[in-house]
Amino acid sequence: MCALSAEQIAGLGFEQVVHAAAVSIVVVDASGKVIHSNERARALTAGLGYEMPADLDRAIDIFHPDGRRYEHHEWPAVRSLTSGEEMVEEFFYAMPGDQRLWIRCSSSPVRDQSGQIVAAVLVQTDVTERKREETRLAYLAGLLDSTEDAIVALDAEWFVTVWNPGAERMYGWTADEVLGRHTLEVARLEMSYEERVEVRRAVAAHGRWRGEVVAYRKDGTPVCVELITVALRGERGAITGYLGIHRDITERRRMTDELRESQQHTETILESITDASVAMDRDWRYVHANDRALARLAAWRGMPVTREDIIGKSVWDLFPDARGTETESRLRAAMDATEPVEFEMYFGPTDEWVEAHAHPSASGLTIYYRNITARRRAEEALREAQQLRRQAERRLNEVRVAERGRVARELHDRALQGLARALTAKGSEGTNRDDDVDAILRRAGEELRAAIYDLSLEESGERTLGDSLGDLVDMTREMAPECEVTLDIDDDLAARSVGRRQAEVLRILGQALTDARRHAEAEHIVVRVTSTETRLSVEVTDDGRGAAARPAAAPGEGVRGMYERARLLGAELDIRTDDTGTTVRLQIALSPAAAVPGAAAGEHPSQSIDTELLLAARHGPGPARDRLVDAFLPRIEQIARAVSTASPTPPSQRTEQGVAGLLRALDRYDPTLDTPFWGYASWWVREAMR
Repeated sequence: MCALSAEQIAGLGFEQVVHAAAVSIVVVDASGKVIHSNERARALTAGLGYEMPADLDRAIDIFHPDGRRYEHHEWPAVRSLTSGEEMVEEFFYAMPGDQRLWIRCSSSPVRDQSGQIVAAVLVQTDVTERKREETRLAYLAGLLDSTEDAIVALDAEWFVTVWNPGAERMYGWTADEVLGRHTLEVARLEMSYEERVEVRRAVAAHGRWRGEVVAYRKDGTPVCVELITVALRGERGAITGYLGIHRDITERRRMTDELRESQQHTETILESITDASVAMDRDWRYVHANDRALARLAAWRGMPVTREDIIGKSVWDLFPDARGTETESRLRAAMDATEPVEFEMYFGPTDEWVEAHAHPSASGLTIYYRNITARRRAEEALREAQQLRRQAERRLNEVRVAERGRVARELHDRALQGLARALTAKGSEGTNRDDDVDAILRRAGEELRAAIYDLSLEESGERTLGDSLGDLVDMTREMAPECEVTLDIDDDLAARSVGRRQAEVLRILGQALTDARRHAEAEHIVVRVTSTETRLSVEVTDDGRGAAARPAAAPGEGVRGMYERARLLGAELDIRTDDTGTTVRLQIALSPAAAVPGAAAGEHPSQSIDTELLLAARHGPGPARDRLVDAFLPRIEQIARAVSTASPTPPSQRTEQGVAGLLRALDRYDPTLDTPFWGYASWWVREAMR
């Protein structure tokens, strides 16, 4: 590699290119000497407080994005001169005040006619503003994704343009499902047409509207929402869209209603009690006392008291023991007040709590006493119950935190690292780059869905075994479309449940299915459920690669985790594998309470339909069967509406299918079971709608 003179370099035509360029360009010869620089390069150097260096040895320090200083051999121009490669990377110059000047640099070698490297051309572009904008956008995106509230943005025609994770959690719709759709299609509110028009008029006139509404989730369940809608305007003042902030206040509304009911109940009780009443003048002399007041004063003094005993006499003379007590301080404060005063006092001699309403006036003070002992004791009992509830909630929260931590680790170790690899692959070169990214993203999507399914398992005890296993099998089919997955379960058995143990049973089966599709590369998987009167047996069989395909697992994970969960359930787990495939068999004891508790949450066996009506309805069409259908028709219609939101089939047709399922359940139901009829029939209703 030989150095050329400035005249020789200029002869190659670089000088004209350098001076005409709209970016900073510096030409360095093979020895590292700066032989050409354009005006933009000199201006950039001057902006940093330096003069253009004569060679690379005296160049201004540059830094990697992580803050490390570049070593001399790392400089892009040096690397181009020594390796002959083209370098494209970003770095920054340090500026006063801890500021950074971000540069996108491209360094290319220059060769003579013999192919030897004679110089390097360094092109620098200021990308500081772009970096700042990227940082700002990343910050805003993080805020949008991390907020617990639902954030919904709409265009001027009320079509959805933004649907954040909070909205997905609140309403059950994913962003992909709602973006581009009209808000009336997804945000179903209990508002009349006139009320909607008034809201839009208020937003247009005042720029915002705030109120409380009842909305419906994707599955049809209601949610109380505090809604703030803000109009977004363009430069000319015209409305260009709307921003909605939705906050779930269902719990707050419930607590408010309960508090109101409790207050109303307390007021009813208090109003039913006749108050004791006394009146005193400004000198604290009694001027009036009713019978109940006399009885209370007698109990306080420990002897009978008549009106003649107290009228015209000072309260402090009659009851000297009251001086210096809380009673005196409260009564004197009430006498000096300008508004009515309420306070509570405890009467030790009668072991009673009394609520006092004191009304001051120009002539003195009138006091109404009310016995609130029952209320105070009820409040104390309520406080103790609340303390127990908080303790239970803390214990439950500890369990949930531990479970979420496990899911978070899985998301980090699998899904999020997969996304990171996808981003890296997307920025790399190669003909199979897109295929690699797609594969990684599909895998990350599988992990995310599996994690979400895992989080929802705690509610599986309220569902039938058939529904829960059906969801698990459907998820496996979607995650492994090339694999044939079959569920074999008897109809009567599908309508049962194993209660609280069902979530752990599903986790064991889910691990077996995961191993079969992910590690064993099975082409056929069969999930078979059988039972006797006392035992439930679930078997997962695949034709995969057998034990060699299963990786080693940490405690609580993989096969080890399956055995640990089975042990905690008191169940028997048997895993047999060879070159033809693997069979996982789980056996768990059943109890008489294993029947599903019912699709209607909280339904008790005593609330079931009358047994005589069920027996009469079995005889065929007639008044008894009509009464039975009418009794359950509202529930069937509710299920039909929820199912129809994700299907083109109209709710009326779904309702007809549900009634047919109800009648099939009627023929099979055993009234001797300790199970509500609807708890048994709801599975048949849903199955008929599928």
